[in-house]
Amino acid sequence: MKLQFLGQTYAQSQPNILTIASDNTACYRGRKYDLRKSVTAGRSPTLSRMSAAIYKYRGVSYVIEHY
Repeated sequence: MKLQFLGQTYAQSQPNILTIASDNTACYRGRKYDLRKSVTAGRSPTLSRMSAAIYKYRGVSYVIEHY
């Protein structure tokens, strides 16, 4: 896709991100969807060391994932 900003054109680059399915599901506005984990380069998906912290702000829970 060609993009243009302030008279300069450039092409959008699509990074390739490998993901694997996780056992977690999420719900947003009544629709449920499966969460996926990203896989770091050079590691197998089963050895990926990803941790998550669950926070709550004004009654809304959210998750921050640390790689």
